[in-house]
Amino acid sequence: MKILFANRLFADGFTASSTTADGLGGIEIATQHIARELVQLGHDVSVSVNIPKQLVENEITWSPAKNLQQILQAEHGFDAIISSNDSLPFVWAGNGVQQNLLWQHNPMPLAKAWRKKQLLPILKTRPHLVCVGSYLKDSFSSLYPFSSRAVIGLAVSELFKKDPEGDIPRRAIWLSQSQRGLKETLTLWMEQIAPRVPDAEMLVFSCQHREQEYDAASLKKTGIKFMPRISQQELASYLNHSRIMIYPGARDETFCLAAAEALCSGVPIVTRGIGSLSERVTHGVDGLIIKSSEEAAAASVKILTDDAYWQTLRKGALAAREVLSWRKVAENWVAHIQTLPKKS
Repeated sequence: MKILFANRLFADGFTASSTTADGLGGIEIATQHIARELVQLGHDVSVSVNIPKQLVENEITWSPAKNLQQILQAEHGFDAIISSNDSLPFVWAGNGVQQNLLWQHNPMPLAKAWRKKQLLPILKTRPHLVCVGSYLKDSFSSLYPFSSRAVIGLAVSELFKKDPEGDIPRRAIWLSQSQRGLKETLTLWMEQIAPRVPDAEMLVFSCQHREQEYDAASLKKTGIKFMPRISQQELASYLNHSRIMIYPGARDETFCLAAAEALCSGVPIVTRGIGSLSERVTHGVDGLIIKSSEEAAAASVKILTDDAYWQTLRKGALAAREVLSWRKVAENWVAHIQTLPKKS
C-alpha cells in the first residue's frame, strides 16, 4: 500500500533521525516508529513534516508540510491518508484517495472541533476515526459523521524492554506532569508510605521545577528525589530498576505512554484508574486500581515489602512487552485499512 502521514503540526525539522532531545512529542515518536515498521512490512510510506525540502531517510519519503496541499491534489494514488488530530488534509485530497483516517490522540468535543475549524472538514469528508484508546473513542459525540470508529493503541521503545542488571531497590517512580496529582501522591508518600518503608525512595521525573515548593528536609527524610531531565536510555535504566509506579491518572490522559513504559519495564502500577489508566492497568494482574488514599498506601507498602507479591505483579506487567510492540501496531494499521470498503 501507498500511505501518507499528512501532518501540518509536527515539530520543526522532524525526520526519521530526530530524537526526543530534538523536542519530539508523543505523536512524532509514534509516527516515526509506525512509518519504519510499515516500510519493513513492504509498504510505500511518506510523511509530511516541517522541513525545507524533500528527503528520503530509512526508505521513508519526508516532504515539506508547506507542500502538503499540492501533494494531495496531484493524484499521487495514495491508498490511505493518516492525519493526526487534523481533518483539513482530507478536503485537499478530494476523491483521489481510497481511505481517509483521522488519527486522534486528544479529545475533541463538538465545540472544540468548531473552534479549531475541524468540524466542517469532518462533515464534508466523513473520515474513518482511529483513536489511541477506548477511553478516547468513547468520548467522541455520536453526532460526528465518521465512516467508522476504531481503536489502535500505541507501543513503547525497545529500550524499555530490557531486563535489569543487579538487584531492584525499594524504589517508586513518578513520570508525569505535576498537575496530574503529584502533590497528592507525594503527600501520600510522606505521610503513609515512607514511615512504613523507611528505606524506600521515590524518584520524581518531569517536575524538577517544582522541587522548591517542598521542604528540603522533609524530602530528604522520606527519600524523595527530584530528578533532572535525562535521555530515554537513562530513564529506561531507572525505570527497570524501580519496584512500583504510583500514579492516579488524569482525565486528559488518552493513552499514557509512561504507564506503558513502566509495564514493559516490569514495574507494577498503583492507580485510581482515571482516564486511560483504566485501560493500561488490569487490577490484580499488573497493578492495582484503588479507590482511596488508604488503599493506595496499603497497596504500595505491600508491593515494596512483599517480594512474592511484587514478583507476581511484575510477571503480569512484563506480559505487556509482546502486546506493546510497534511491529504489532503497524500490522494492526494495515489490517484495519484493508478491512475498510474501497471507493468505487
